Amino acid sequence: EAEQPELLLAPQAIGGHVDHVQVVRALRSLDGLPPILWWRDFPYTVREPAPREPLADLFAGLAAQTMTLDAEAQARKRAACAAYASQIGFQFGGVAGLDARLAREEGIERFRLSGRLKTAISGLDAG
Repeated sequence: EAEQPELLLAPQAIGGHVDHVQVVRALRSLDGLPPILWWRDFPYTVREPAPREPLADLFAGLAAQTMTLDAEAQARKRAACAAYASQIGFQFGGVAGLDARLAREEGIERFRLSGRLKTAISGLDAG
């Protein structure tokens, strides 16, 4: 209650990761939330052609948003993913697999937006 964020970032639970499902459920149980950008859960979004989306119905009516990362932001995302050493082999089969999956995303981040943003976010486009 002491915090007054203007925006929350949260997963859509694509892939069905139990922690991500619980985050969605917890946030949806609260009233008076600020806008939420619900991100598509990488790498589950690119592991298979049609990833499991157990909560898809909750997000279907929300506005789709995209953001194209510049080269520097893509490099930071790669570095952040690579720093998660315990997951590199499991999630990607090694660094080469990480690079291949990131390439399939083509530098595009996809979100669903609930609520209304007070101010525009640089690089975020509806559609």
